[in-house]
Amino acid sequence: TENLSKIFQPFYTTRSPGSGTGFGLAGCQSVVNRHSGKLKVESTVGVGTTFRMELSQVEKTRSG
Repeated sequence: TENLSKIFQPFYTTRSPGSGTGFGLAGCQSVVNRHSGKLKVESTVGVGTTFRMELSQVEKTRSG
């Protein structure tokens, strides 16, 4: 939908004025991107929304 293309923009919200900043999803996307990941969203009106976060798996190393 029209909203779906805007949800990761900072300060975008569908809430009424004074009910929040709309910064949450933009912040999440920023963190995921910094870790070379992907944040995907699927939404169906009347059914719901699913967010998928994909991060690369790395082997834990031991310093010493």
